[in-house]
Amino acid sequence: MGIPLSTFQLELQQRVNYLLPINLLKLLVSQLYFSIVKPLRYFSTLVYLLSRPHPNLSTRIKTLLHFGEGVYFSYFLRNEKIHEIHAHFLDRAAVLALVAKRLLDIPFSLSIHAGADIYVHPILLREKLVDARQAVTCTQHNKNHLETIVGHTLSKKITFIPHGLDSSAYQSRNHNHDKLIILSVGQLKMRKGFLQLVDVCKMLDNKGYDFKCEIIGEGPLRKALEERISDLSLEDKVFLHGALPHEAVLEKYQKATMFVMPCIQTDDGDVDGIPNVLLEAMAMKLPVISTKVSAIPELIDDQKNGVLVSPNEQDELFEA
Repeated sequence: MGIPLSTFQLELQQRVNYLLPINLLKLLVSQLYFSIVKPLRYFSTLVYLLSRPHPNLSTRIKTLLHFGEGVYFSYFLRNEKIHEIHAHFLDRAAVLALVAKRLLDIPFSLSIHAGADIYVHPILLREKLVDARQAVTCTQHNKNHLETIVGHTLSKKITFIPHGLDSSAYQSRNHNHDKLIILSVGQLKMRKGFLQLVDVCKMLDNKGYDFKCEIIGEGPLRKALEERISDLSLEDKVFLHGALPHEAVLEKYQKATMFVMPCIQTDDGDVDGIPNVLLEAMAMKLPVISTKVSAIPELIDDQKNGVLVSPNEQDELFEA
């Protein structure tokens, strides 16, 4: 993404083994190895995963591919002294951990976030939690949602641990009061509500406000945002900065007047939990405006430490 890495990050990279891109020859060797050395475990795991309920054929094929990757993953672990695997997300990583657990008896734990793994295309949620030793999630909203899917007994495996923040890294300065500078940070995805934010910027412009809106982040919504900004003639008001180094983002926080994150839940269910950028903005003592969606009300108490508006309600966002 063009962001320079620190010395620590570069040293850490040298100690990391990457599964991707997969070596096709080693992938084939791994399948042959376990089908011969541990045939019962190999085939029973394959049948188990493919026989579970799936919403459609494409997700079943995806599970088959993830099984193959899990066997490939297990092949590299077979001679390592691994005591536990932690899968960070409940999607593909959890399937790989499940396969390794069944092939090698290595227990695994899970981190459960919001987004595609539990809200858009939840696949094999119950099965993953049945096999997992424990799981953590960063919002009570996620835990409540999962309980409705997997039941109360399995949900006892899930512990709610909110995200923390090293507040010492976020030192507030005097924020800009001469000109309204609206800041928003995040992946350029529909669930972030950036299109709605641009629409509200047009409302501000029509009312004669002197302002600047800065959006930091990269993603698939960039072209749509560029077109919306152009269609509304906001090129001199709304700026897309792309992905920036953390130090540059901190500078933007320090110069901003307010932070706005108008999250929505998309038609396919995609939604944020609690965007970490909200914690960062609050640590920088910026006024924050967000929406009453997902777990955001767990962080922001409306009218006390921020302002919450209804999602997809541009008039409310404008008034805030």
